[in-house]
Amino acid sequence: MSLFFFVLDISGSMYGQKIAAVNAALTEGMDVLRGLDEKEHMYASLAVFHEQMELLQPAKKVREQRFPYVTVEAGAEGFYPTTSYACLCRGLWELMKNGMSWDYLFLITDGKPADEGEYTKEMEQLRILEGYRNACTYVVLTGEDSWNPERELLRLADDRADRVIRLLDLSSELSRIGMTFYQQTENAEECARFAEIFGS
Repeated sequence: MSLFFFVLDISGSMYGQKIAAVNAALTEGMDVLRGLDEKEHMYASLAVFHEQMELLQPAKKVREQRFPYVTVEAGAEGFYPTTSYACLCRGLWELMKNGMSWDYLFLITDGKPADEGEYTKEMEQLRILEGYRNACTYVVLTGEDSWNPERELLRLADDRADRVIRLLDLSSELSRIGMTFYQQTENAEECARFAEIFGS
């Protein structure tokens, strides 16, 4: 089993074309995973964050999963929410403390936090958890003005520049991961079959 966990920034700067593009990219990406998941070993889950985190869809097989259309809403006072990476880290920490774990985490954002540089403590707490350290974390940037993979975003992507990707590349990255996953799975099953026949 492999769980793909998508976490979306729904702060005010994502309003309009950016969130529409995210919805389209997620629909396409899930179609890619469904096409690869012949043995139904892949699961997906969806959460959103701004000033707090909310789990919108629990983990389901990708063949059964249908993500809802996500929007950016103004508050009662008419103001749009800001992005908090500290809230993001705390939300992930709470989910893992409550038993959730994932193999691939995709943080989809335009990279414009209100608390830039102020989530160091939360990030350090998150990295203590074995489940977070063992997962592959990607930052997926949306918006024409967002392609600037600075140090802050690299920290969220485990300091890996190759894990900061554009939204346009999400489907191809999911395809690459899915194919690699099945090659490894097939090899493991083949090894187990030979071990059963010939002894290990």
